[in-house]
Amino acid sequence: MSKIFDKNGKKTGYLYIYDFPDGMTQALNQKFAEFKSAGAQELILDLRYNYGGSVSSAAAL
Repeated sequence: MSKIFDKNGKKTGYLYIYDFPDGMTQALNQKFAEFKSAGAQELILDLRYNYGGSVSSAAAL
């Protein structure tokens, strides 16, 4: 789940990550590219309730 908030001219990307399945690296790269192209200046990574998963996917983050 992701969203971009725009408040007072400052854009913030929000990304909720529930777990780290194998092969998640490409999806993460795509989301970060979307944030960058939208002009996000800050990032909120929501890892609450994340139960873990693939070490390589977590390391890619």
